[in-house]
Amino acid sequence: MDERRKEQRFPVNQEAVIWLNGRILKVRLQDVSRSGVRVQMDSAIAPGLDLTVGLKGMMLAGTVQYCNPVGSRFVLGIHVKQPMDRFIKEIAKVDLAFMESLAPK
Repeated sequence: MDERRKEQRFPVNQEAVIWLNGRILKVRLQDVSRSGVRVQMDSAIAPGLDLTVGLKGMMLAGTVQYCNPVGSRFVLGIHVKQPMDRFIKEIAKVDLAFMESLAPK
């Protein structure tokens, strides 16, 4: 598959939630980048839907980019609407020097 990603992904393994149309769905956060997250969950969500990802007191508004079946579960790519530097730093325990290299110059 052609890798279109411009930003580094950081693997994580954390429980999180998604708010979608008044429902709260449990998900497993698999990785984060500056512009998105990948989660695994029990049900499919159609690409293009807006939702909110919540983890450790942080909420991120995003849009589902893809939803692929993996065994009996689904993997979703979610593009977030704002850069996630703080989120990455908290969740992935990223080195501060790397975070500073991501800052706009």
